[in-house]
Amino acid sequence: MEPLNQINTDADQPRSAPSLLAKSKYCFFNILSYYYSRAEAKMLLKRLSQRGRDLCQDTYLNLLKPLAYNLEIRSPQQIIVLHRFTNNFFFDDEIQLELYLDFNRLEERTVISLIKAIQDCSNIAILKVAGSPNPVFAHNLFEMLGTNKTIKEIDVNIEFFKPNNFLVLQHSLSKNSILEKISLRKCSVSNTDIELIVRGMNSNPSRPIKAFELHDIILPSQSIKALTSYLSEIDPKSFKEFSLSFVQNVDSDDLTLMLSKNQNLEKVHIRSCFFDKNLSLHNLKDHRNIQELLISNINIDSTLIQNLALTINETLIKKLIIDSCKGSIQDFAWVKLGNQIGQSQTLTHLEISNFASNNLHFLTAGIVQNKSLWTLIIEQCKLQTIALAPITNLVSQNKNLRTLKLGHNNFTNTLELLQLSKALALNQSILELDLNSNQHIPMEFYNFLQVNQSLRYLRMAMQSNHLQILLSILKDNHGLQSIDLMQTRFSYQQIEEIEKLKHVKIYYYDDKM
Repeated sequence: MEPLNQINTDADQPRSAPSLLAKSKYCFFNILSYYYSRAEAKMLLKRLSQRGRDLCQDTYLNLLKPLAYNLEIRSPQQIIVLHRFTNNFFFDDEIQLELYLDFNRLEERTVISLIKAIQDCSNIAILKVAGSPNPVFAHNLFEMLGTNKTIKEIDVNIEFFKPNNFLVLQHSLSKNSILEKISLRKCSVSNTDIELIVRGMNSNPSRPIKAFELHDIILPSQSIKALTSYLSEIDPKSFKEFSLSFVQNVDSDDLTLMLSKNQNLEKVHIRSCFFDKNLSLHNLKDHRNIQELLISNINIDSTLIQNLALTINETLIKKLIIDSCKGSIQDFAWVKLGNQIGQSQTLTHLEISNFASNNLHFLTAGIVQNKSLWTLIIEQCKLQTIALAPITNLVSQNKNLRTLKLGHNNFTNTLELLQLSKALALNQSILELDLNSNQHIPMEFYNFLQVNQSLRYLRMAMQSNHLQILLSILKDNHGLQSIDLMQTRFSYQQIEEIEKLKHVKIYYYDDKM
């Protein structure tokens, strides 16, 4: 591989000493060429230059910003662009840099150049790394973290590390005062490696680490207990967020113990983990600072639902998400959870999705009294029409509700849907409404759009013969910005009518595309 300073990425590279403007153009072209073809990039640059010969560096800088705040490096040749970018431009806002490379094929000098370019950039706040393993790269990356003053989040998706890599990481974590979040994905780590990470966190006097995520990591069963034990040692004053996903052989009692020892946790995400028994989270009610809980793709039961009700009653939780879970929940458990949600003054986001339950209406019956919800999402839950009445009352009474998503349910009663339409006509707070895949919406339902001027985004399925009625109503609605009708098939004549409506963007299925 050529030395970094000899890599020629463009035949049009200036040969004479370039001016500041020439450097700007050259760097801008290189950035553009990774988002467009080289021909398209040249044409864009030519058009920009034709607008005025006095284009200055600031002009190119402003044009570059929308692309540069999320940079991707996918080949070693792009490293020179990162060097030029960091040397020539200064950005007020933070940058996210993503590296997707075959690190195993990089020469050591290329690795060093890449790490130096990252270190030299004064605005990289989020660093995401994914690719084949390279112990030299991991060593230099973790060593760089010890002195880096800008990176707040690091996300590493590399399968293999050498033991001494984690020794370097431990040392860096003990010194770095900026890094706030660590995510490890698909890594084969031992309990010793986890211990080194936690020891590094706890030996840092400034305790900057607030979030720790483990995704799809490979751990032997005996290491899971050690993992939760070590995580219990993280300084509770700083540890705010914990996420665990796609991990097998997790002892639910060990996880509960870890959560109980970290009383200052604010955000807990548990996805697709295989527990020895159903998770209970019986002590979550003691977490006075818990603000967000996500449980996804795990087995749940009535005990967990009751404990969630206690958590809502005794904490200041703001966001609860139950996604793609399985289990049989008794009626009284849904009633208890619904009543606590109805009384909560802090819960602003409730989301239950992809959970087939024939008694979920016992939950919706209780939430009608809630005045704090900003977002209510109950999707793909086979929710029956009986659940619509309390939701309609919630729409009428809650002046804070911004998002309502009820897609992919079984609403068949025309009368209940019309009652919801009347409530939406009077509601002036909802910005987003989703009724997708509910095929029994009557044509009178759209009448609320004649009155409601607050709604911005609408997504639903409709009968194609209702289109003319909808379009005539939309002519007088100047609040709506977009409608998603992708699940409805329209004729070519109907598509022509849709395209005549200019002030509302309508997304529709076109089989010609």
